[in-house]
Order: sequence, then structure tokens, then C-alpha cells
Amino acid sequence: MVGGRRSLRVDDAWWPLLDALRERQRFDRVWHGARGGADAGVAAWARARGLEVVEFPAPFELYEAAGLEVAQAEPRRNDDMLRAWGGYRERGGSIIPCARAGGFVELVLALAPDEDTRDLVSKARRWRSLPVIELWPPRRHWRVLGPMVDAELTTLGDVVVYADLPLRWAVGQTRAQVRGQLARRGWRARGIGVPCHHCEGPPAGEELGPLSSG
Repeated sequence: MVGGRRSLRVDDAWWPLLDALRERQRFDRVWHGARGGADAGVAAWARARGLEVVEFPAPFELYEAAGLEVAQAEPRRNDDMLRAWGGYRERGGSIIPCARAGGFVELVLALAPDEDTRDLVSKARRWRSLPVIELWPPRRHWRVLGPMVDAELTTLGDVVVYADLPLRWAVGQTRAQVRGQLARRGWRARGIGVPCHHCEGPPAGEELGPLSSG
């Protein structure tokens, strides 16, 4: 499941990173809230890769017609989407979901957020078994040192988005996943430079390249 700000443009410059995330996090379908922006961009990538895409639009018009607070339509949709429900209808003055999506949510990927995305992340974190990956600032640069290695990598939120060749296997993994692998190799990472709190996209001009199986 993906969420992100309506104004975020996810174009083909993101595709190598999304490919890496798909390979490392092992997902084969994309659910989203049909909000445009980040949702639309990730959905376009998913369709190009032949993945199943399912939309869960919020029932704004039904809320308005029923005289309910329209601002509650998206939070309601987030609750239902996490439970794999959508396709709303009105019944007795209430708005109820009437369509069950196939499968279950296995991962929430949150891009640069707005209020609705933060609501989705907050609700997803209540499901203790559901991984939530934040792919939003700050961006940080790290130097990894250890036996036979002196290389750098870049993280955006929870995710490694760029790495020098000796660490290329880390791209698309979370910081937590990489931390354990570095420890097993006897390597250590230290932050370098100043974190960027406004950098939202993949590193400009840095090619991710093919991933190794490390």
C-alpha cells in the first residue's frame, strides 16, 4: 500500500528506486487511495511493471450527499483500506464499504507526506505486524568503514536510496535491514555532512544500477 502528498511528482526518475524496493521488500501489487500525486506516480510505475493496482477512492460525494463531514472521508477510507475494504454506498444515513479487496496489506510505503498520509501511517502503526516504511526527508549521507570496505550510501527516511558499488546490495532496503547486515560483516556506518530536511526525491544524477545479491 502506498500513500503520499498530492503535489509530489513521482516520475520515471523514481522507477529505479521503486524497482529496488520491489526486489528487496518483495511485493507484487500496489494499493492506493486514488489521490493523484504520489499515488498516481507509483501506480503508473506498477502498471508498467505488470503489477496489480487497486484503487480505494474516498467517498467524498456520498459524505456530502448524506450531510456528513466531508473531511472525514479520507480518514475513514484509510481505516477501511488497511482492512482491505472499499466500494462505498449509503444505507440508512450511514456510509458503509461493500467491496472486499482480494488479499491483505503486507507493507505500507509512505512518500513525502501530507495530513492524509500521516493519518494513514499513524493508523498502520497500530497494526504491530504491519511494516511501515517512511520514504521522506531527512536525507542523510553515511560512510561505511570496515574490513575491505570504505564506501558511502544515502538514505531517505527509512530507505537506502543510493550506495557506492561495494554497498549496492543495500539499495531498496531499510536502515534496520542494512544495520544488521553491516554488523554481521563487522562494518560500521557514520553520518557525514548535514541531513537535508527538504530533499524528497531520489538523488539527482545518481544511477542506482543493477543490484547484487549481497
